[in-house]
Amino acid sequence: MKKTFFKITTMLIMLVFLSCSKPAGKSNVTNDSIETTNITEANDVLPDIVGYYRLPETGCDLALTIIKQNDKLKYYFKGEHIDIEGIAILSKENDDFYITFDGPIGGYPAKTVTGQYTNNSIIIQNYGNSMNNYTYFPDCDEKYLEFAKQN
Repeated sequence: MKKTFFKITTMLIMLVFLSCSKPAGKSNVTNDSIETTNITEANDVLPDIVGYYRLPETGCDLALTIIKQNDKLKYYFKGEHIDIEGIAILSKENDDFYITFDGPIGGYPAKTVTGQYTNNSIIIQNYGNSMNNYTYFPDCDEKYLEFAKQN
């Protein structure tokens, strides 16, 4: 509890400091700066996630392609009933790598999806439970979708 309070307090102080230290009338953050920053980090520290990913033969026909275009990561989910594209943001938290697929993806309400990158695979929790009810890919019955990078 104390660690969480400390983290939140520190983040708020940093936010106030950053917002007060810039010239008036200019935004601190733009979508371009976020995406470019994440690509720069990816080149320096994070793994190369560009490629073509498939699910194992489970009856769910869904593929994921990630490309680098104009210094940004773009994603494409394609399947029998789905054709979605957007910006992918790669990040690192502790020793884990995460990919955020800037949505909207899924049913109502559509959400931004985050998956974990491990050993050339991206794992996404496809649906929640009765307390947190959501489904990202309704054509897929599995709770966890593991997209394996194809060579």
